[in-house]
Amino acid sequence: MTPVIPRSLRSGLVALLLASATSASAQDAAERAAAEQSDVRATGDQVANRRTAAQAYDRAANYFMGGQFDRAGQWFMTAYRLAPARAALVQAVRSYQRAGELARAGTLAILLAEQYPNDAPAVQLANEVMVEASRRAVLVTVECDGCEVEADGRLLATQAAYLGPDEAHAIVAYFGNARVEREARGESGAQVLLEIETPEGAEVAPDESEAQARATARRRREEEEDEGGIQVLGPGLFWTSAAATVGLGALTLWSGLDTLSGVDAYEATPTLERLQNGQDKERRTNLLIGFTAAFAATTAVLAIFTDFAGDDEDEDDDAGTRAAIVPTRDGAVVMVEGQL
Repeated sequence: MTPVIPRSLRSGLVALLLASATSASAQDAAERAAAEQSDVRATGDQVANRRTAAQAYDRAANYFMGGQFDRAGQWFMTAYRLAPARAALVQAVRSYQRAGELARAGTLAILLAEQYPNDAPAVQLANEVMVEASRRAVLVTVECDGCEVEADGRLLATQAAYLGPDEAHAIVAYFGNARVEREARGESGAQVLLEIETPEGAEVAPDESEAQARATARRRREEEEDEGGIQVLGPGLFWTSAAATVGLGALTLWSGLDTLSGVDAYEATPTLERLQNGQDKERRTNLLIGFTAAFAATTAVLAIFTDFAGDDEDEDDDAGTRAAIVPTRDGAVVMVEGQL
């Protein structure tokens, strides 16, 4: 007999499910809105910020793996704001580029080039993205002394941004307790320069630019000293994992063919020895399939966090990393040698 659920209980369950979905949707929307309001570094407890940044980075990586590149970019940027690190900003730029949001990617590329001018791979990525963004967006640059710039409600970490073409954009320059509003508009590929003078009576710290430079230098030293920070991997580990995956795939194919080759012999002469031999080969093939799948998944994850435009020093470090497949009596052994 099929149990009957009372109508009142069914209504309550439906209401509970709808409330949970609505709550989760509202929370997600609130978090997304918060991530879009500012590019400026967050203040507060650095230890708590780094812990939250690591969580945001993991969430971004999950979105990236799922193909939700715009969401990934938002959370990579959240991680960067909470605990500025090159890896988070690089991944934010790449995510928005993959999402097709070139204006956003270009704006963050400007920040990447400004924050890491001596990092050749970072500058190369930034230049490539800015060239792409300059074809489809409008580059708006604000010239002002000691001001903070806001574009369409987003507080920028730089004084330039790529914005959508053929539409009006609200630009606000903040001078301490004063603000100046301007409007910017342009076609694709255009460059708009807004020169804004400091308004009379504005309370702007005279040494603000110097203080910002000192803060930036201090932050970079902290990043260099923070060995537990988020890092982008060199290409050596990825190629090693890829080579091991290919090798395991070839070995799995051979093992499968070897297993099938014994079927005819067993059917012709079904002995206990041949049965046990076939079962051993089948177990070996199943294990190889599992190892191949695991290495393939690892290679896919490494591809996300690998800096393929690494410098010579990275290549030297990766030179000692290699993989090999050593034949054995019952198959082969995959060996990976190197330093992490």
